[in-house]
Amino acid sequence: QRRVCAGLPGVRVVQADARRLRAHKIFQVGDGGRERDGVEAGRPAAAQFDGVVEKGTLDALLQQESWRHDAFAMAAEVERVLRPGACWVQLSDEAPELRLSLLEELCAGSTLQSAGFRTVSPDGHTAAVAAEEEEFFVYALRKTAI
Repeated sequence: QRRVCAGLPGVRVVQADARRLRAHKIFQVGDGGRERDGVEAGRPAAAQFDGVVEKGTLDALLQQESWRHDAFAMAAEVERVLRPGACWVQLSDEAPELRLSLLEELCAGSTLQSAGFRTVSPDGHTAAVAAEEEEFFVYALRKTAI
């Protein structure tokens, strides 16, 4: 996370339990690329973030016995902290045939709407993936106006 955001002054990265955003660890890239670390207690305010990027978190939750509860809890927290118009971007190895129906279910009755997906090769390109390469998918959901 730090390496990816190192050249983006003003970017704030939050690390927390996606199902229950309580105490969370942050680091912020300031002017000149200096980082500021800290731990904040309490829940982040509603509609505070311009985006949420998650790599494999929902995939891991889906492997648990409590997957349904955990997936809906995560979706509710993401919806709560996103500003209207902001996106939840998921990086996953789960195929669209499985993931899209789950996302539709998670979005039902919420302000989240599926914005589509792309197939990505291991080198990060969206070009065709060779049969022997593992496929990755990028899913996007957008929070609509309240």
